Amino acid sequence: MARAATYLRSVYSLFSIQFALEFGKKKFQGLCEDCTARKTKELLKHRYAIWITLECAAHDFEAYGPGGASGAGALLQEPVAAAAPPMKAPPPPLPPTITYIIQEENTPVNCHSSDIDQTGDIDGRATDVALGWSVALGSPFTFATTLEQEYKSDIFGERGILLGAVHGIVESLFRRYTENGMDEDLAYKNTVESITGIISRTISTKGMLSVYESFSEEGKKEFQTAYSASYYPCMDILYECYEDVACGSEIRSVVLAGRRFYEKDGLPAFPMGKIDQTRMWKVGERVRATRPEGDLGPLHPFTAGVYMALMMAQIEVLRKKGHSYSEIINESVIESVDSLNPFMHARGVSFMVDNCSTTARLGSRKWAPRFDYILTQQALVSVDKNAPINQDLLSNFFSDPVHGAIQVCAELRPTVDISVPQDADFVRPELRQPSD
Repeated sequence: MARAATYLRSVYSLFSIQFALEFGKKKFQGLCEDCTARKTKELLKHRYAIWITLECAAHDFEAYGPGGASGAGALLQEPVAAAAPPMKAPPPPLPPTITYIIQEENTPVNCHSSDIDQTGDIDGRATDVALGWSVALGSPFTFATTLEQEYKSDIFGERGILLGAVHGIVESLFRRYTENGMDEDLAYKNTVESITGIISRTISTKGMLSVYESFSEEGKKEFQTAYSASYYPCMDILYECYEDVACGSEIRSVVLAGRRFYEKDGLPAFPMGKIDQTRMWKVGERVRATRPEGDLGPLHPFTAGVYMALMMAQIEVLRKKGHSYSEIINESVIESVDSLNPFMHARGVSFMVDNCSTTARLGSRKWAPRFDYILTQQALVSVDKNAPINQDLLSNFFSDPVHGAIQVCAELRPTVDISVPQDADFVRPELRQPSD
């Protein structure tokens, strides 16, 4: 731990976050229009600084003006990116947390796992240095990956169950429950609170099968109905999303969206809008205001069926695309139930989404409506038509080897949970409580 912390302090003494941002601004200007192999190789020479630069720039590139730091996306699309520097240990997806703690408290901590890539180890120290970064950042888990696999799974995952998809399904289910006569407060509890509370906690500590086993026989039938109806509609969107990420289209859309943050071509600016101002999220404010401390919400079988169908569909897409189990579980389970859902539990969907990178925030806004739409138009319609349950899907769910892998991760899980109080002051300034 001491050596790891020394690595971190030495790097930050040379490349502070502010310096890295300025460095990134200068280096990335023009790259979006002319991302050549020569320029990319030049960037890759800055081994220990480049990834901080990339990550920070990706989080806040809108601050640079039109075209600023969009080279972060372009770099990932370059074939030369396969010639990665000796190590990669990305910061967690909540940069304001890390920025605040390092700059103000000088105590590196983390609420998120890290992935390391030691491609091109030129001096035999890459693994030690990468692990040092991970430990110093406070990561409870460290997974080996490659640059290509990491950016594909990461950008895809945040549009899937980590942010976009979970937003879409709770919107869809809240409407369904209230339209069928459920009280608004109860509908919120049975959607958001159920997923971010008891379902997430159970999956994190005991696995998905334990969620299913917690239901009565009637509850299990309701779960099966929801799971069977939702699995393939979720996979439909996830499959499309993964391929958009893999071919570079998704990053291009992020770069273009960043340019639309500012007036150009005689058209007005279109920055990101708010996503927690509808009736559902106002109900959520009321629910949280009266929620007993430590309350994890009700365990709703239909909600669990939809959510776990989404989770299993994402696992299957990543598996078929050649990702390792550690990366699959990290991007489909751990980051969801341990790192991000607690933020929505604390203060709603914007608090979760908008504490993440610009790339994630834009992607979540783009893909959440797709999941909402397909569940409403296909999955829920199938349920209302009393379509037969797909028994093969259920059999595959119960026997999937991923459950064993998740169990191993559960055994390695830290004994403490992420702490996200409602008055947290380590978040983006615009998301702080008015009293802050």
